[in-house]
Amino acid sequence: IPNPWDAGSARILAHLGFEALATTSMGQAFALGRQDNSLDRAETLA
Repeated sequence: IPNPWDAGSARILAHLGFEALATTSMGQAFALGRQDNSLDRAETLA
């Protein structure tokens, strides 16, 4: 399962045909310029 680091990479992987994607709290936080474990649930799932 690929592990996208932000919404953009998730869209690219989905476009490539992957039916499932993992999540990474660190990748999402760093993409937003924040520390790991600093995002709330809504930000992580956005």
